[in-house]
Amino acid sequence: MRLEPALARKLYLLGVLVALGPLGIDMYLPAFTKIQESLGAHAQLTLSSFFLGLVGGQMFFGALSDRFGRRPPLLWGVAIYLLATLLCATATHMQTLILARFLQGIGACSGMVLSRAIVRDLATGITAALAQARLMLIMGAAPIFAPSLGTLCLHFGSWRTLFFIQGLLALSVLIWSWFELEETHPPQHHTGTPHQALHTAMFSLFGQRTFMLLTLTSNALMSGMFCYIATTPGLLMHTFQVSADHYALIFSINGAAFIATTQINARLLHRYGIQRIMHRALVFPGLAAGFLLLMLLSHQLNLITLCLGLWVYIASLGFLVPNASAAALSSIGSHIAGTASSLMGTMQYLFAALATVVVSLGDSHAPNALVIGLCLSALIALSIFRIGRPTVP
Repeated sequence: MRLEPALARKLYLLGVLVALGPLGIDMYLPAFTKIQESLGAHAQLTLSSFFLGLVGGQMFFGALSDRFGRRPPLLWGVAIYLLATLLCATATHMQTLILARFLQGIGACSGMVLSRAIVRDLATGITAALAQARLMLIMGAAPIFAPSLGTLCLHFGSWRTLFFIQGLLALSVLIWSWFELEETHPPQHHTGTPHQALHTAMFSLFGQRTFMLLTLTSNALMSGMFCYIATTPGLLMHTFQVSADHYALIFSINGAAFIATTQINARLLHRYGIQRIMHRALVFPGLAAGFLLLMLLSHQLNLITLCLGLWVYIASLGFLVPNASAAALSSIGSHIAGTASSLMGTMQYLFAALATVVVSLGDSHAPNALVIGLCLSALIALSIFRIGRPTVP
């Protein structure tokens, strides 16, 4: 099954819009030390403020898009990202940079939220899942190449160069969106007010059984991904003595596996359908986590077995996350797709925060917290889907 040319063309733009968030995180990480040397301590707070902006802006942009359409909030969001990025590049105090990163996070979440809503406006069911897979292809490349791009920028300039490059990208995306992206949410589908849209999210969407089951399944699986992101730097580089370059290589291999499986999933959708693929693929995160737990308990967990288990877990998400997201949004009306997308994003980051807090309670240099986190994530996702039995559109 092929996507319509008009939709396929829009997906490249939507993918870049979604990637603004990951780029704002991963491209910037290599500059931590340089920023601290330049502006003083507490550089970690600039990352925390970015995440806070991502979470805080989720419901804001979704509700606005259901009231006023997708195009105006999206353009304003990218403009906020652009201005905040320029403020980051010219900041002379740490407090200014922390505030600018917060605003940058708010702007970045507009593309992350509204891209899903636009896909829901244009497609449902298998077509929507195919579109989500295409988005994952573009979005998934950002975390793989962003750290290397950040390091390259530091070779040719200061940490401020990173933000000027991000600003140039944001300007290009803003111009591209202005000319390419027409309104996909017509006035007759607009909600009364943003407040009414939020009211719908709190009372109507939470009562949508299929939407909630699929959202919780996806978020449970992604919490395992966040456990992996939070624990592997210390675990691999300290406990297993992996160099920074080799860690980046392992991270890239796992990211490439996730991208590859999203594209394989797209080819399988028209033959097997969303429900059948999810029903079978949900076994693999459990198998990967169970394998790692067995290796841990038998004292056979080494670098090879750890990387193998992580690779299977991350790769299996490519068959699950795009399908669950597409099916969840297809189960509700297009008139509240913006708010629904916001709720999905907010819940995902809440799950991520909970997962990272849980694993941080253990020894960051020991594999126990990671393995237990993956086991719980896989078990919760499998239980929700198999016991809840959501009706996949």
